[in-house]
Amino acid sequence: MTMERRIFTRVPFTIDSIIRFNNRPIQGTVLNICLQGMFIDIPETLPNNALVGVEMLLDGPDIHRTLLLPGQVVRSGSTGTAVRLMKLDLDSYIIIRNLMMEHSGAPEVIMDEFCRFIADNPDSHI
Repeated sequence: MTMERRIFTRVPFTIDSIIRFNNRPIQGTVLNICLQGMFIDIPETLPNNALVGVEMLLDGPDIHRTLLLPGQVVRSGSTGTAVRLMKLDLDSYIIIRNLMMEHSGAPEVIMDEFCRFIADNPDSHI
């Protein structure tokens, strides 16, 4: 049995995405997201620690924006790729928080985690 090391809630959230790796796009689908990263279904395995960019088109009643997120591959395999987010600006974290709150059954938990996360990372590029 493995010990759970997550300190942030993982929220199921499905959206088409593009991972940019070595200057080439890989179509994928984000399956879940948290303040520190996301899990993405893509058709290939990427090397651990690879630097990637994740692109998500957010198109809804309140937002029309492409979110570009720098990240690093934590693990990748046949079930998908886990990406840790790297140094986002505060606006990007707020968008992620809002998406999580909208798709979570416990938005107050997400807000508490967000406040703790921001307090632990007070600079403007977290």
